[in-house]
Amino acid sequence: MSQLETFETLLMEAFEIKREEIRDDVTPDDLENWDSIVHMDLCAKFEESFNISLDVEDITEMQTLGLMKEVLRKYGVDL
Repeated sequence: MSQLETFETLLMEAFEIKREEIRDDVTPDDLENWDSIVHMDLCAKFEESFNISLDVEDITEMQTLGLMKEVLRKYGVDL
């Protein structure tokens, strides 16, 4: 599985969405179950899946799915 496929799978599981619902402009306001607990759990899964350690500032910056990609790319994740 590619890193992009892993990223999308993690998003689908965390937010209970379908692959076609994944767009860079999606925000917490667009997804009913995107709350702080789900956000932190997802970040922990990113760290585990991609073998990285996210900085707190980067975690708080992830306010759209597109920004999540940008932050992960900073850590060398090939999305």
